[in-house]
Amino acid sequence: MAKICVLIGCLLASFLGHGQDSIRALRLKVVKQAESQLYVRELTGHNDGLEVEIYLKLVGMDKGQPWCGAYVSWVFFKAGVKTIRSARAADWFKTNIVYKKTNLGQKVPDLLPAQTVAFWYNNLGRIGHIVIVEKDMQNSVATIGGNTSAKGEREGQGVSKKIFPKSMIYAVSDHVQYSKQLQ
Repeated sequence: MAKICVLIGCLLASFLGHGQDSIRALRLKVVKQAESQLYVRELTGHNDGLEVEIYLKLVGMDKGQPWCGAYVSWVFFKAGVKTIRSARAADWFKTNIVYKKTNLGQKVPDLLPAQTVAFWYNNLGRIGHIVIVEKDMQNSVATIGGNTSAKGEREGQGVSKKIFPKSMIYAVSDHVQYSKQLQ
């Protein structure tokens, strides 16, 4: 009986550990997919160009529309993560939320690769931009985002890496941890 319990325990530990390894691998796959698009720039600076239009088409939108959420949708789709498809940044923060700012002094938790980060824009009165976490850097976060620039503009002209202070983060969602990989 003791041997059976040990065997079951070993199998369970192996299975659970493997699950975490596969989630870790999927996170890295998402980040690599995001990085693969760092060359993308809009054609005329008006939310257009071959790749931008491919991102937008995936979410049922036409060229000329803001595309930060469409880029995130495309990255997750190409990485094999089954999750929402939306160009609207706010849609990514209706489920799988791991953090949402409720007061100014609230500390943002440690972030994981492939989590998504939302930024609130007072002038819009809503979430107005989404990026993918590349890595946590204690008080800041390295990200990759579409329809942005290295300066971090919301209406940028390409896919860029940007480091943001964590104090700017409004919400964080984790669509890798809580979603299933596409078959």
